[in-house]
Amino acid sequence: GANTYWWSAPTGTNGPTPTFTFVSNPTITVQGWDVYGCSAPPISKTVTILTTPTVSVSGPVNSCTTGSVILNATGATTYSWSTGVSTYSAFVSPTVATIYTVTGTNTVGCKNTKTYTVTPNTGPYWIWVSPPSSTVCVGDSVQIASCCLVTYSWSNGSTNSATYFYPSLGTNVYTLTVSDTFGCYTSTTGVSTGVAQPT
Repeated sequence: GANTYWWSAPTGTNGPTPTFTFVSNPTITVQGWDVYGCSAPPISKTVTILTTPTVSVSGPVNSCTTGSVILNATGATTYSWSTGVSTYSAFVSPTVATIYTVTGTNTVGCKNTKTYTVTPNTGPYWIWVSPPSSTVCVGDSVQIASCCLVTYSWSNGSTNSATYFYPSLGTNVYTLTVSDTFGCYTSTTGVSTGVAQPT
């Protein structure tokens, strides 16, 4: 209703509709002048700064490629996930590394967003045999080792990633069962080693 304005706010721009930034609850005073220099009494208003929620997400950062994991959001009153659900918990089943977003809203309507990445565990592993020959001599040992998973169970009872076998005459088959730390990848593999007949 005036021509020029004066605002007491610590930050912002003078004018009819300035923008202010505050970290506490300020009292703002404004006074206006018309084109003739006449002023109205100043008006004061206390502004209440509403709190933005601090949204957190917890859950596994890895998953099985064929399974689901649960992500839980906290810190707000209501939630909206990028998967479409509107609860604090979300079941996700990524087949590739996926970023999930949740927006939390508190009781005064303020919002905040948090992202969370879940990467599927594909569980690759490999086995090597030393010596690499498929045939060894009687009395020789064969070392068979595996890499890159968590639990190992060999047919000789060993639970190490590598173990020694002492094959007998003929063809010997040794098995290894491996699994990952998430329990979502298990495989059993046989390794065959022959022992040559001495001449």
